[in-house]
Amino acid sequence: MNMECRVILRGVLLSTVLAWSVTTFVGAQEPETTAPSGKVFQLAADEVTAMIASSGSLSGNAKRHFRSGNVVHGFESPQDTVTWTVDVPKEEDYVVDVLFSKREQTQLEVSSGDSVLTAPSMVRTWEHRPFFWRQQLPGTLHLKAGVNQITLRLPDAKPASASAGTNVRSSSRFGQGVTEEFHLFSIELGTAAVRQGQVERAKAIRGDVSWMVDGKYGIFVHWSSQSRGFNIDEKRADWFQKSVEMFDVEVFADAIERTGAAWITFTATHQGFYWPGPNAAIDNVAPGRTSERDLLGEIIDALDQRGIRTLFYLHTGYNGYDPEVWREALGAKDADTKRFNDNIEAILRDCSLRYGKKLMGFGYMDGALAWDYPLGPSWEGWARAIKAGNPKAVVGLSSNRGPTVSPFSELAVTDGGSELLQVDPQLIGPGKQLGDVTSAWWCLMDQGGWFQNRPMNGRHGPGPVHSTQEYVDFFKRMAEAKIPVTINLILTADVTDDHPIFNPECMAVMDEVRKAIRGKGSSQDLIQDDLVLDLNADTGLILEDGNMVTSWTNQAPNPEAIEFKSTEEGRTQTIISQEELGTGRPTLLKNRREINGHNSLLFREDELINDHDEAFHGMMTGAGYTWFAVIKPYKQGGPGKINSGYPNAFFGCLRNSGKPQLETGQYAGFWGSFYPDGRVYMGSRNGLNEKVRDGVNTPEVAGPPPSLNEWHIVMGRQGSGTGVVPLELFVDDPSEAVNSSDFPVGNVEPSRMAIGTERNAINHQGKESFDGELARLLMYATALNQQEMEAVYDYLRKVYFD
Repeated sequence: MNMECRVILRGVLLSTVLAWSVTTFVGAQEPETTAPSGKVFQLAADEVTAMIASSGSLSGNAKRHFRSGNVVHGFESPQDTVTWTVDVPKEEDYVVDVLFSKREQTQLEVSSGDSVLTAPSMVRTWEHRPFFWRQQLPGTLHLKAGVNQITLRLPDAKPASASAGTNVRSSSRFGQGVTEEFHLFSIELGTAAVRQGQVERAKAIRGDVSWMVDGKYGIFVHWSSQSRGFNIDEKRADWFQKSVEMFDVEVFADAIERTGAAWITFTATHQGFYWPGPNAAIDNVAPGRTSERDLLGEIIDALDQRGIRTLFYLHTGYNGYDPEVWREALGAKDADTKRFNDNIEAILRDCSLRYGKKLMGFGYMDGALAWDYPLGPSWEGWARAIKAGNPKAVVGLSSNRGPTVSPFSELAVTDGGSELLQVDPQLIGPGKQLGDVTSAWWCLMDQGGWFQNRPMNGRHGPGPVHSTQEYVDFFKRMAEAKIPVTINLILTADVTDDHPIFNPECMAVMDEVRKAIRGKGSSQDLIQDDLVLDLNADTGLILEDGNMVTSWTNQAPNPEAIEFKSTEEGRTQTIISQEELGTGRPTLLKNRREINGHNSLLFREDELINDHDEAFHGMMTGAGYTWFAVIKPYKQGGPGKINSGYPNAFFGCLRNSGKPQLETGQYAGFWGSFYPDGRVYMGSRNGLNEKVRDGVNTPEVAGPPPSLNEWHIVMGRQGSGTGVVPLELFVDDPSEAVNSSDFPVGNVEPSRMAIGTERNAINHQGKESFDGELARLLMYATALNQQEMEAVYDYLRKVYFD
C-alpha cells in the first residue's frame, strides 16, 4: 500500500513495488561504495540484532542491488562476500539466521575466525509469497568479546553461464518473486537464550485476536495524504485541516455499518505523516501535523456505538507526500536511529493511552520489514506502547513479501492486492516463515487500487475487480476456514453527505457479502453494550405437546435472567375446572411470512416467568432502561380477563404487593401494555405509596392505538439518573415519541420479569395478560441515546421487515 495505484496489479503487490525499488533505501550504501567506512554493529545483549546485507563490506562481484537498496547480489564465486564488523558484549555462541531469495539450492556459509556454519539453502515449498525467507543455520557461531568480523559467502558459487544469464535477467525482481540468483537481504544474530526469552515475552503480552476470527471480516480504508476528493482535485495533504474539519463521522459510520463489517482498519497515517487528531508526541517531532479535532476518537466512538471495532493502520512516513522533511525530524536519517525508534514508540503510546480499550490495536504496521526493520527498532517497545491503553490490543507487523518481522507480531500481515487467496498454512506456527501468528488476509476490491490518487472529477472509478459471486464465495470460504478478511474500499478524501463516499458498485457487492455471511440483519449489527434481555422467537425455546412453549432462553449475557418458564402455580390455586391445567404456555408460530419468515410466540392469556428477583434491578432506580418489542397486538380484553378496563401487558416486572405474595413496594416496576381500546401504554411505578395508574408516582404514558393484527416495533425508554427523568413511548419511529411524561425516580426495585403479563401474579394468572404475537423483545439497562435507538430500530427493521 505504498504505491500510487494506476492499474490493477493481480500478481504484483503494491507496497513491495515501491519499497524494493527506491534506491535511497535507509540503511543502504551509495552505489559507488562497497565498504561502509568504520561501520561497527553493536550486538545487543538481550536482543536479536539484524544486519542489512548492504551495510556490510562487499568484495569481489558482490554488489548492492541498483533497485533494492538493502539487498546484495552478484555472488558468482567463493570470493564474493559480505563482511560485517560487530562489537560483542561478551564471549557467546550465537544462532544465525539468513534472509535471502534463490530458486535453486546453493551452499551457505557464515564464518567468524575459526567458527564456521554451513548448510544447503532452503528451497521454497509454498506456491506464493513469501518470495524471500528466513533460514536458521545449524549450530552456533562462536564470537569472542570485543570486535569480530562475520563473513557470508557461497562456497559453491559459479559465474552464470550465457544461457543461465538470460534466465537471470528475465527472472523476478527481488520482492516480486523468487529470484534465480542469490539475493541477500540480511542476517540476524542472537543467542539461543535471548531468542527464547523474546518468544516468551511476546507470548506473555499477546493480544486477543479471537474477535476477528469470530467477526469474519472487516473493512480497510486508506484515507491517504495523497487521496483526492470527489469534488476536490488536490492531494489531501494540501488541505489536511479542512479534510479533518469536514469529515462527516455519521456518514462514514453508517456506510461501514451497511457493509456488515465487524471491524475497520483505518489509516491513522498513510504516505505522509498527517495525524487526524491530537498527539503530543507528534507535535514534539514536527508541529503542524496533527489536528485539534479528535477525528480518530470520534470514528472509534461512532463505530463502537454500532458494535464495530476499530484497528489503526500505521505508515511511519517513509514515502509519499514530502517524506524527507518528516524522516529528518523523526530521526530516521540519524546515524544512530534510537531517536526514530523512541519517537514512533511515543506516538504509539500516546495514541493507545488516549483511546484505551476502545482501540483494538494497530492491525497493519505497513513497511515494517521493508522500511522499519533496517533501522533496528525495538519491536517489543512498539508492541508494549500499542498495548499501553489496552493490554489485549492487536499488533500486526507487515512482512509483506518476506518472512515474519518479529515474535511481537500477532497477525499475518501481507499486502494481498486484489487476489482472493489465503496464507499457506505451512507458513504459520512457531519457527515457521510467518511465525506464531493468526492467519489473516488483507486485500482490495476497487480496480483503482488502495486509494484515489488522481482527480475524481465528481465520478467514481471502475468498480470491483472480481464478480459479486466470486467475492461471496471467497468470504464464505474464509469464514469457514476461520481466517479473518479485511478488504479495502476506496474512500473519497472529502467524506461528506453530498456524494457516495465509497464506489456504489463496491457497496452493492458488500451488501451481498453481508447477506451471505451475516444473514438478513444479523446479531453482528446489534448494539451489545448494556443489553440484558434478548428474547428471540427463532431460538432458545423448549417445547412440549407439539408447539407449546415451556421455556424461552435469554440470548443476552445476563446470568440472573437466563430462562423464562411457564408455571402452573397460580392456575392450580385458582382452578375452576380440570381443563385449565396445562394452559399458560404460549404457542410457537413458525415462519411468519409478514416478518421475513421469522418465528413468533402467540400469547393468549399466557405467561413466561423468570425466577430471579434481582435480574433487572437498578434500571428503574437510576440506570435507566430502553426496550424494543417486535409485536403484533390482537384485540385485548377477552372473557378471561379481570375486566375491560385493565391494561394487558406483554411484559412487566411489577412487585406482587397483593395476596398471596404481599411484597412491599406498592407494585413497583415497569411494563409495556395494551388497553382494551387498543392504546399502547408503557410506564414505571416507583412504589412510593401510590398504586393507581396516571398518578405522580405512576405516570401513564399511552399512545394512540396501533393497527390491530399488524406488526409494529414498540419502544419505551426511561431516562438515566435520579430525581425526575423522562418516560418516553415510541411506535414505529424512534425519532419522535408518541407520548412522554416525567417520572420521579424512587429506590424500590422491581420484582421478577414476566413475559406476556405485568407480573408474576399467581393470584390471577392470565387475567391481565397480553393477546397477540411477540417475535423479539430487547431490553437495555440504560437509556440509549437517539443515535443508538435508531441503530437498534434499523437493525430490527432489517431483520423483520426489509
